[in-house]
Amino acid sequence: MTTITLPPQCTREAALAVLAQAREQGTADLAIDGIAVESVGQAMLQVLLVVLGGRPLGSPSAALADMVRKVGLGPRLLEGAAQ
Repeated sequence: MTTITLPPQCTREAALAVLAQAREQGTADLAIDGIAVESVGQAMLQVLLVVLGGRPLGSPSAALADMVRKVGLGPRLLEGAAQ
């Protein structure tokens, strides 16, 4: 399994880097480590939806989980994730 670790500030630039890394490594067996995330923007949320393909985040930080819930993506990105 390949794990991509999200940075504390999940900006548009960080989202583009994560997308490129996911494309390079493949998304079939991909895990996302979001434990260090302090803030997250719309671009990163969109990238997470695409690269996870319906799988939950493995380890979201409280800030990441809170934002995911606020925008209504909890059922898609958090179900089954350690919260």
